[in-house]
Formats: sequence, structure tokens, C-alpha cells
Amino acid sequence: AAPASNLQQASIALEMQAQQVTWIRVTADNRSPVEEMLYPGSKRRFEAQSTISITIGNAGGVKVRLNQRDLPPIGASGQVVSWTITPDNVNTIS
Repeated sequence: AAPASNLQQASIALEMQAQQVTWIRVTADNRSPVEEMLYPGSKRRFEAQSTISITIGNAGGVKVRLNQRDLPPIGASGQVVSWTITPDNVNTIS
């Protein structure tokens, strides 16, 4: 059996750094959604075991890292982007 400490390790780690003002909504593992404004220079990190659902209100205004992997630009300035990230697709999202 795996050590207990490994059981709590997140399988999905999402990091965002705002370049422009943007609104985000994130739900990790069916917990209560987090809705907030990100301002240039601010960073947020979310972790989950099974699912992260995210909506970004200004896709061009945020840099995204997924499990320590920098993603290319996820959309245009002002574009709304929504994703559901799971352990099955976390390594193929780009």
C-alpha cells in the first residue's frame, strides 16, 4: 500500500498569473466555487484530486501553468474560456 502522505497529494495543480484584470470562477473537487477578480501581477493556485472546473473571463489576460507545465496563450483578450480538468486530460490540455 502507498504511504498515507501520497494519498493526499494533488493530482491536478493549476496556477494562474494575471497580466490583465480578469474574473475567474474555479471549482476544485466539488468544493464551493471560488469567484474573484485577479489584477495584474496577482497569482492564484488551486489543487484537486479529481476535477477542477474553471471559467476565465479574460483568457488573454492570464498565464496558466498546469502541473508545472506552462500552457501557451489560452485565448484572446476579452475571450471567455471554460475547462474541466481531470487526471485523464491534465497532460494533454494546451
